[in-house]
Amino acid sequence: MARLTLFESKLLLALEADVRRPKKDRRTALMLFKEILNEGYTGGYSIVCDFIREWRNQGSQSKSVICAAAVYVG
Repeated sequence: MARLTLFESKLLLALEADVRRPKKDRRTALMLFKEILNEGYTGGYSIVCDFIREWRNQGSQSKSVICAAAVYVG
């Protein structure tokens, strides 16, 4: 993951932007991989996929926590 560190902020910005887009307009992991390859990334595709998967899993966990808090408050 050391090679990906330089590109994590770009990936995070792209992922955050894509969340607001309709599903059909979102970039795939392969598209994001190709974008950072053009910027000098030398690592593998699976590392990028792992990073994106982890980001998505963290997002769904935080959403469930927010929903659970809302249930207990109301």
